[in-house]
Amino acid sequence: DDLGEEVGGEGDDWIREDVSDEEQALAVAYRAAPDLEEKLNAILQHFVGTRNYHNFTSGKAPSDASAKRFVTAFRTGGICCINGREYVSLKVDGQSFMIHQIRKMVGLVAYIMRFNKDPDTIFKTAFSHAKLSIPIAPSIGLLLDRVLYTAYNEKNTHVKPLDLASSEDALASFKQTCVMAEVEKREREEGHTISWLKELTKHKRSWFTATSKVADHNAKKGKAGKAVDGDASGGVGTESAHDGS
Repeated sequence: DDLGEEVGGEGDDWIREDVSDEEQALAVAYRAAPDLEEKLNAILQHFVGTRNYHNFTSGKAPSDASAKRFVTAFRTGGICCINGREYVSLKVDGQSFMIHQIRKMVGLVAYIMRFNKDPDTIFKTAFSHAKLSIPIAPSIGLLLDRVLYTAYNEKNTHVKPLDLASSEDALASFKQTCVMAEVEKREREEGHTISWLKELTKHKRSWFTATSKVADHNAKKGKAGKAVDGDASGGVGTESAHDGS
């Protein structure tokens, strides 16, 4: 599939905000609300099925048939604590992914949670033919957890199925002790997610508006970018880093 492009593509070139020791301390002290996963799972269900993801990648027109992708499942994978800092895991299953797609999916979820947006309104617009600016989450923590051979196994019942059932414990241990440990180390030292959340908040009126070409045209005409769903309502929502496996 195209997940290799998703992981290695460009998109980490946002203007990084400096992260203070106080902000790092607040991130470590933060604890998820008891209903966080319930809220996240309700939002993630909007991605399940065949959707038009032209707004979640680059170079795709709304009418391009290849922009339609099939997501079979999207759910939380639990909350873990590493060196005192909490992380929530997001697990997505799909047939294939385009460049930046998963990171923009996570970026949109963060946008909805942080600014208390109505998911139904947001997703109806995001999957429409309107060209919009959707925030792209940092690539740190995004990984290919496994390749699923469901169709192959169903067609070849006469041979041993291709799966990782016998290696689950070893895989879980490796991901926790090596992959997530490195993610936490980089977050602690470089503050990728905190910096991105600051940038997300700083430019909150720019997200979910007409894309840059339209915005540039409006700027030349002296017009402000028009928000599709209006101003943020309510308080600031939950901030969360992502595993994105």
